Amino acid sequence: MQIPLSWVPGSDGFCPVGAVTVDNVCVARCKHSGELLPGKLVPMNGKCYCSYGGAEIESYNYEVLCESFIPGSCRGYCWETAYDGDVPKNAIVAGIAKDGQPLYIVKGSVNGETCFGKLHEGHSCAYLPWGGKEHSVSEYDVLVWQKY
Repeated sequence: MQIPLSWVPGSDGFCPVGAVTVDNVCVARCKHSGELLPGKLVPMNGKCYCSYGGAEIESYNYEVLCESFIPGSCRGYCWETAYDGDVPKNAIVAGIAKDGQPLYIVKGSVNGETCFGKLHEGHSCAYLPWGGKEHSVSEYDVLVWQKY
């Protein structure tokens, strides 16, 4: 099975065609302090936001998760609800922490706004960047490979 997802480099708010998007917010990731962190791109703000060490990190250079539109392929992914640090089967790895643990893409809401963030394997929550802070949440949706 081919799953047509790829990471496309971007900067300064550029959002490529086919970006995985919810409510005008794109799934993105950026490098910070030796880690590759899943987070969100808000194109109208011109930057990517990731959470790290209790803070919301901003970056003008990032990668955006995009559907590659390979002819004959299926969508290949969906969002699966999880709780309290659980990692669903077939969760998509989007980054790596300094301790070598994978970081997964999560979707959640902070103050009514859609946020994408990270799930660090071994932690009891997911983390979402919003309002200059890192918010921990016990309920979240994880991006997973979807088999047909």
